[in-house]
Amino acid sequence: WDHDVALAGKRVAVIGTGATSLQLVPAIVDESAHLTVFQRTPIWVFPKPDSEIHGIARAVLEFGRLRSALRAIGTIATEIGMGGMLTGPRWMVDATRKLAEAPVRAWMRSQVTDPATREKLIPHYGLGCKRPSMSNDYLKTFNRSDVSLVTESIERITETGVVTADGVEHEVDVLICATGFKLWERDSVPPFPVVGRGGLDAAEFWAVNRFQAYQGVSVPGFPNMFMITGPYGFVLGSYLWMIEATSAHLSRAIAEAKRRGARQVEIRQEVHDEYFQKCLQRQARNMLFTPTCAGSNTYYIDYHGDSPFRPTTHGEMYWQNRYYDLDVYRYRAGIDDAVQPAAAEKAAG
Repeated sequence: WDHDVALAGKRVAVIGTGATSLQLVPAIVDESAHLTVFQRTPIWVFPKPDSEIHGIARAVLEFGRLRSALRAIGTIATEIGMGGMLTGPRWMVDATRKLAEAPVRAWMRSQVTDPATREKLIPHYGLGCKRPSMSNDYLKTFNRSDVSLVTESIERITETGVVTADGVEHEVDVLICATGFKLWERDSVPPFPVVGRGGLDAAEFWAVNRFQAYQGVSVPGFPNMFMITGPYGFVLGSYLWMIEATSAHLSRAIAEAKRRGARQVEIRQEVHDEYFQKCLQRQARNMLFTPTCAGSNTYYIDYHGDSPFRPTTHGEMYWQNRYYDLDVYRYRAGIDDAVQPAAAEKAAG
């Protein structure tokens, strides 16, 4: 964020209505003369409970066993709610989703006074199709006379503003792009050159063969390469659980290599392929590929048309990363040219 750019008295436009925009729009609206928000896809917005913790609540949280019990309840709820979206039967997922959607839509509508603007801000795709967010201020911002919501698609940016598909040029002094980040687009993973055995490039490998990795950690042809957040490693829910699980996985492999006196570790092709096929079979049940998510423009689906989340529960992720058969990896005493520094430097240069 460039703090040298003054917004006071300026006509400001924000492109995007995701997590960044939800925080940004209410924070700058009082400073700008007029704020225009360009929306491609509305976002699910939850209220953000932000009450002070005191009295009995503070006493409970200061008691270790009670705190752990509450965390366990939250963990189970997350496992059922988030993990169930990927692994549960379709009828149960649809019923649970619709039950959760009704009160959220009702709350969102209660925040906006103008009927036309209100409906533009309400998602028509299912809850869970893309990342939701929380804000007590974002939706209310559109009740102001100095705030405009534009839902026509952007055709081009000019020196003086933004031209939309209906031919209107919206005059702008400062343009802010809250347009997200590249997650599963081609050449965005990995964001730097990664070269394996025989000059195999990771970005090209995934472009040709689809995103894949054994438990999100290892890929055949890339010895000694371990990932924390690789394809089919993350279960919807806690990012911390995934980091802990994949870290435990690679730590076991490295420790076993050290025990065997090996300097090279590589996942076996047949083990990796079996895991990948199981993921593809399970993801076929994912609601992301149903009409429920049509029009969501979700980044949960990559450019191959896959959803490289791990289609398991957190329990499975925890157990499988910590107790896999160590012989799924191949251990070698020497190091071939795939991991020689000179080869890596040549590829990068």
